[in-house]
Amino acid sequence: MGLMMCDGKFVGRDEIVNVPTPEGTASWHPVAHGDVIAAVAEAIRAKNWQILDEQYDASGNIRPGDGIPPGGRGER
Repeated sequence: MGLMMCDGKFVGRDEIVNVPTPEGTASWHPVAHGDVIAAVAEAIRAKNWQILDEQYDASGNIRPGDGIPPGGRGER
C-alpha cells in the first residue's frame, strides 16, 4: 500500500505510526495515521485482497494548518 502526495521520503508503517497526531478541538477530530492505515488494511482484507507492499510519504513538507479546515483552530 502506498500513498505519495508530493516529492518526499518513503517510510514504512513502523515509522509513519509514530508521527504525532495533532490535538483536536471541539469541532475537529484528527485521526492517527496508524488508525487510518489499519482501517484501510481491514477493508482490503474484507474483500479478500492482499497488501503486497506498503510505503508511506514522510516528506516533512507539512506546514502549520495543513489538513485543518479553515477556522478549525482559528489559525487562518
